[in-house]
Amino acid sequence: MTMMKEMGQRFLFFILFVLLVIIVTTAYDWVQGLFSFGSPYDAPSGDAVKVFSMTNEIEQYSIPDRLLWFFRYGE
Repeated sequence: MTMMKEMGQRFLFFILFVLLVIIVTTAYDWVQGLFSFGSPYDAPSGDAVKVFSMTNEIEQYSIPDRLLWFFRYGE
């Protein structure tokens, strides 16, 4: 009988642990959603400048020009 009682307590502990994990992760996602400030990949607003841009502006230059820019500016 003692073994059944111990197994019941362990099962109850496991169920409570799973429920608490679900509650905590749901609360964390909810709080994180409250403080989301948009995507970090969006263009900044105001006078801010985005340092890295995924445009193909460099494709219009020739390979020697790009090589000179690399040696000169390290980009």
